[in-house]
Amino acid sequence: MNENSRKSVEREIRRIRSLDSDLEQLITLLRDRGMSLATAGPNGQLGSFWHLEILRHSLRRLRNFIANNTDYVESLSTLALCRSLFELVVWLKHIENNKDFALFFVREHLREIAEHSERYSLQVTREIEIYEQFAELEDQNTHDRRYRVIKSATESYHDLASREEFIEKELADVIDTARRKTDEKLFLYSDNIAYGDFAFHAKILRTETLPELQDGHRAQQADYERFRLEHAQKIEALGVKKWVWDQRADAVGMVDEYKYIYSYTSRLLHAKPGSVLDSQQTLSESEFPIFWRYIRQQFEWIRNCASVVLDQT
Repeated sequence: MNENSRKSVEREIRRIRSLDSDLEQLITLLRDRGMSLATAGPNGQLGSFWHLEILRHSLRRLRNFIANNTDYVESLSTLALCRSLFELVVWLKHIENNKDFALFFVREHLREIAEHSERYSLQVTREIEIYEQFAELEDQNTHDRRYRVIKSATESYHDLASREEFIEKELADVIDTARRKTDEKLFLYSDNIAYGDFAFHAKILRTETLPELQDGHRAQQADYERFRLEHAQKIEALGVKKWVWDQRADAVGMVDEYKYIYSYTSRLLHAKPGSVLDSQQTLSESEFPIFWRYIRQQFEWIRNCASVVLDQT
């Protein structure tokens, strides 16, 4: 980055960081105002209550961005931050126009939580099945040898580090085999299989971990269904069956920004032929200041939006 571009970006970042104290104060005010609405009984003003909550969490997100995304400037994090802020502003403008979009937002939040927990449970189930397949391939001699080594280590070494060092040395070939198997795919719990005891870990996952995850998913799915049914009439009246970003951006006058930001971020963030074969793999020197100016503008818009909503609620 040349000197002029660097100074421009640094200036924008300083202005973003200067907002942090305002954001902190607004978060407190939004929390207190939301608690007042909740105490009064939020059913009559449920859209306003959730509007305050969404803004409060949005400002917390901005503070997190300031803490984690302004020390080191590079292309991918700049574009990811730019796109995230754009999407947040589109949501907030919808809610600003109609408070019932806050209910839509919360419904989608609950749905995403339930879907994530379901996908996580399915991944654990697949992982268990693979570990059980690996366990069937292990011969009895390997199993007996591993048992003797771990038993010896437990009896001979009291501190965990020495015990693991001994096991690592004595079962080097078994550990290498286990690691090769678990390196072939994405596993959530492969770090726990330090000694290749697939049968033991499969049993723990199936009898302890998975039931807990499934119970959590059922509770989250119930929360989603309850909220969806309770507010179905208001959400359906919005006329938005599915959140499609180009349509939603157009609805709040941001479709031009959508076209530019999405095409640009997709080109660099995704492994498309055009981005892989393109000689320009990063933002150009002149583009960094443009995107950071946009980021700063969205920070300020969200801050101002929170102030206005507090004055009006």
